[in-house]
Amino acid sequence: MIDRLRSISTSTALLLAGMGLLVSVTDTGGPPGGPSRLGECLAHLPGSIQWASRNTSPLAVDDTAGPRPESWAPWTHRPSCVEAANDPKVKFCTYTDAGHGPHGFSLITTPEIAAANIDTLQDPSFSSVGAPNLEHWQKLEDDPPYEVVDLPGKGKGVVATRLIKKYDVFMSDYAVLFVNFQFTASVRQHDGYDQLHTAAERLRNPHALLSLGRSNPGHQSDIVEDVMRTNSFNLDISGVPHMGMFPKISRVNHACKPNSFMRFSKRSFGATIVAFRDIHPAEEITISSRKLADAPFGLTHSQRQSTLADWGFKCTCEMCTAAPDVIAASDARRSKVEDLQAQVLDFLGRGKIHGAIKLIESILELLETEGLQPLMTEHYDSLARIYWYLNERGKSRANARSAVELLAVHGFIDLKDVDLYVGAVLDKYASGAD
Repeated sequence: MIDRLRSISTSTALLLAGMGLLVSVTDTGGPPGGPSRLGECLAHLPGSIQWASRNTSPLAVDDTAGPRPESWAPWTHRPSCVEAANDPKVKFCTYTDAGHGPHGFSLITTPEIAAANIDTLQDPSFSSVGAPNLEHWQKLEDDPPYEVVDLPGKGKGVVATRLIKKYDVFMSDYAVLFVNFQFTASVRQHDGYDQLHTAAERLRNPHALLSLGRSNPGHQSDIVEDVMRTNSFNLDISGVPHMGMFPKISRVNHACKPNSFMRFSKRSFGATIVAFRDIHPAEEITISSRKLADAPFGLTHSQRQSTLADWGFKCTCEMCTAAPDVIAASDARRSKVEDLQAQVLDFLGRGKIHGAIKLIESILELLETEGLQPLMTEHYDSLARIYWYLNERGKSRANARSAVELLAVHGFIDLKDVDLYVGAVLDKYASGAD
């Protein structure tokens, strides 16, 4: 059963590391002062969720916790646990905070990972109780620039009701359920179903999860598993892949050339949707499906269809249903990028530095045309490295800033940290580090 729930994305940390931008800079995904190791206790905790004024230390708790609520605080329910079928020393437990976000939040994971992320629930910047930025998010709730509608051939979808400008944050959501991916392959089927249903039933609003779309409605499939399989995003917690459910965001349909993208906050189990470009009234809002995220970004039409077919999904987005000549032109540009990347390495190996620069600039133009802006970061980074080697410090800094600003725009780092990251990147070049 649950082994069908496969991993469908890569971690932000790996992406940044792969682009060479995690250099002498701490991870901005976690809150300042948070625990650096699983099981490490915080020196102090924020006060947004201290049930009955209890100041708890994030030490691992499981179903052996005492009978009193303070024994498992700040979780609102005593953990429900099950042993891994292949290793009885490993436990997976269901943890629930019924007060987190608008619907409550359940987490199925190991006690150590749950303990390491308790401070996430207690972050006053995102708590549903007394949050300093609550007014901003409340405006999005009261007057959202979109609506959920029935779309021919697609079921539910989201369309804009007014102009949404490029890089506007226009939708916010909290996860209702996160499930450790190792859990799906480690527990017995009946134990897995029991934990999934416990996680759903303990939410303040179970309907927020159970009402979402299903791939196999009416068939002999477990409802919670089917909902997770159909709608989940794969995101890392403490470096471990977990599947996450976001009720509102799950209504946004996939497109191979989307007009929006998702940002995940490691500090709140929350997420936002941001516009890639201007989105006009009555236009459908789309994001790239996480079902494609375990494959290289920028696949050709046939490669995308083959990947999605493994999930029983046939893409009918505008890009995949375009005229054959349009699809062929797009595929040609994407294939050209791959060819040019190989030529860049060849040119650099033969000392043709300025020729390599021109090739990289051509790659950037092709990626811009294809709407593959996230892939542009590594090429700006390459230009910055080359210009540093040529002792053209101004051009090196400009390209390094372009790389870092793209990461910030797409939510991988905080906008306020751009200068810090640019400095770190240039220091790396100066030291000769890879």
